[in-house]
Amino acid sequence: MNRKFWIILGAVTVIHGLMNLYMGVGDDEAYHWVWSNHLALSYYDHPPMVAYIIWFFTRILGTSFFTVHLGALVCVTLFIIIIHQWVKEMFSSREALWAATIVLFIPIFFVGGTVTVPDGPLGLFWILTLWLVYRALKEGKSHYWYLAGLAMGLSSLSKYNGLLLPGLIFLYLIFSNKHRFWLLRKEPYIALLIGLIVFSPVIIWNYQHDWVSFQFQFLSRHRGGFSFVRFFQFIGAQFTYLAPLAFIYACLGFYRLVKIGFGKKIWEYQYLFLTSFPLVALFALNSFVSRSFKPHWPALGYIGGILGGVVAGGLARKEKNFLKINFLVCILFMSIFIAHTFYPFLPIPPKQDITNDLYGWDKVSQTIDEIEKELPKPAFLLTDRYQNGAHLSFATRKEVYTFSPHRRSQFDFWQDVEELKGKDAIYVTHSRYFKDPNNIYRFQKIELVKEVTLVRGGKEMRIFYLYYCENFQGLK
Repeated sequence: MNRKFWIILGAVTVIHGLMNLYMGVGDDEAYHWVWSNHLALSYYDHPPMVAYIIWFFTRILGTSFFTVHLGALVCVTLFIIIIHQWVKEMFSSREALWAATIVLFIPIFFVGGTVTVPDGPLGLFWILTLWLVYRALKEGKSHYWYLAGLAMGLSSLSKYNGLLLPGLIFLYLIFSNKHRFWLLRKEPYIALLIGLIVFSPVIIWNYQHDWVSFQFQFLSRHRGGFSFVRFFQFIGAQFTYLAPLAFIYACLGFYRLVKIGFGKKIWEYQYLFLTSFPLVALFALNSFVSRSFKPHWPALGYIGGILGGVVAGGLARKEKNFLKINFLVCILFMSIFIAHTFYPFLPIPPKQDITNDLYGWDKVSQTIDEIEKELPKPAFLLTDRYQNGAHLSFATRKEVYTFSPHRRSQFDFWQDVEELKGKDAIYVTHSRYFKDPNNIYRFQKIELVKEVTLVRGGKEMRIFYLYYCENFQGLK
């Protein structure tokens, strides 16, 4: 069984590696790469772990598509290995093989091996924490609690979602007859303290910047009024991000964990349920009121459901057949995704096709070089969206000034409008989110000098517009 697992994991790792060699960086990846060139205790959008990971691999191996993606590949590989080891310890090698393989082929986790975003290290340290707490509960050894505290802190240092993890663990301790005594022991609280110390750089950064990141992530982005429509959008997105059969199987797993775990008082099942389902429920409720909920936020909560489906279902023949069909569906999903990423064939409108974000910036960089050769004096690079600024910076390896009236970003903490007054600029925008510089900035003269067309699969997907702007006077 173990040999089969390593063969499957090795094959998927090779696929991820080949994709990472040739696939461009996404919007957020480029943004996080920019962070890695400005290392800090934390950042406006997220805690700093993703920047540290990208910094580590790009400093050792140089900056390329592959090295920016490499952190994702390492995180998801370790994530799957830990799931396999954990289920093997709880039950058997057979259940471990099925559980790890199901998770590996779920679209949201498969894609996680190619895109270096905060969710990668969050998932790794999240599952590591749950495994270490499981060991602490099973063996009663203090050092597992302390290691869990370290992993818990690293999960929060990866993404704010990690702050929910202590609540889930204590929720289990409160409802567990078998392990409630730990609430009167020092170990869980020392673990909390260790986690807080690891997370403290984020607290310090927020204190130094008037708590702006906390306000953005916990308050302002979740205001939107009550809406049933968003909830149904959330449910529909779960079918897509997990694949329909995997989502159904996870829900079945939650049911089994409740029925068997609480009915027969099996603490392992109770632990899986109480550290997973509440996360899914929380973000489902959040979708009613949050204007900017993300479908992938509850993804880690489904791990418990998947594991519950496998270990509590007994893997009867009919169930194995269902899971094999699920594998085929997931493989089909991923094959379509991979093929479309490199050669677009799906009937997706160009403005809605996010794979277009991966391409075209190298040509823009070449065009900028050509324009700069003809300029009478140096000009700074300018754009209005942090995504554009990040891509331009990655493609040109130059500083790009990003001033936006639409959304605050990390660029606002590094750059000063005043120091640019009187200088000329090359402004870049594109057809997906076109913004006329005349409506945003005050220049003496603005002239469209070049258009760069992105063609993929024989179709025009995006047009980049490059403007030469003279004598910057500030924002409108």
